[in-house]
Amino acid sequence: MFGGFSLLLLIGAILCFIAYGITHARYHEDVPNDNQVLVIRNGEKKVMKSDDLVVGDIIEVNDGDRIPGFLATVMICLTLTAKRLAKKNCLVKNLEAVQTLGSTSIICADKIGTLTQNRMTIAHMWFDNRIVEADTGEYQQNATFDKNAPGWLALARCAILCNRADFKQDPENLAQPVLQRQCYGNESEAALLKCVELSTSNVIKFREINRKVCEIPFNSTNKYQVSIHEVHTENKSEVDSHPYLLVMKGAPEQILERCS
Repeated sequence: MFGGFSLLLLIGAILCFIAYGITHARYHEDVPNDNQVLVIRNGEKKVMKSDDLVVGDIIEVNDGDRIPGFLATVMICLTLTAKRLAKKNCLVKNLEAVQTLGSTSIICADKIGTLTQNRMTIAHMWFDNRIVEADTGEYQQNATFDKNAPGWLALARCAILCNRADFKQDPENLAQPVLQRQCYGNESEAALLKCVELSTSNVIKFREINRKVCEIPFNSTNKYQVSIHEVHTENKSEVDSHPYLLVMKGAPEQILERCS
């Protein structure tokens, strides 16, 4: 029994070698050696040598055809494109996204800084029941609002005190123009800080006079920030006569809900 089984194994092995030899021989016979390709040119299919290809020709690749180095070429192109995007601060995590990005016309983003430089500037303000266009220039030469108006003074006071952003206390940084100074804190509060500094030029001194007592930091649940400050001023008006001042900023619906 063992001898008969060994004979069957031997016959099977011989048949396998024969089948492999036939397949290998036929494969090399079927592969053309004339370096010709099937090309679509001007809407017509033509068979021509690869040396005769011109720009605009479309090569038709059938099932089983293999283009030497095709995958490597595609990967190299995608990698080089991803590196060029990285130099422009656009990081690509998946190389397949590079090809998709090339055919994209509109990108919807939900966050400042995703596709921008994360630099914010105050452009419009609302006080005294009107919308005021802010001057985004360094020297405030085109400011169209009264900087002594009570509405602006109240708004500026809130923007200074209810704000955790601050300029980096570096002499070289403080010597820079206001809009170019580096700040601690998030960009939205830094934009408020720079806007008020451009108009008043006394943010640091004003904070020292009106010292912060306590605060409720901004969070995504409350959507507002509250801070309480000691008030020291020579103006004994009805608002400023109290020893403490509460200022608040946040989402409009949260602020208006708490207004009288």
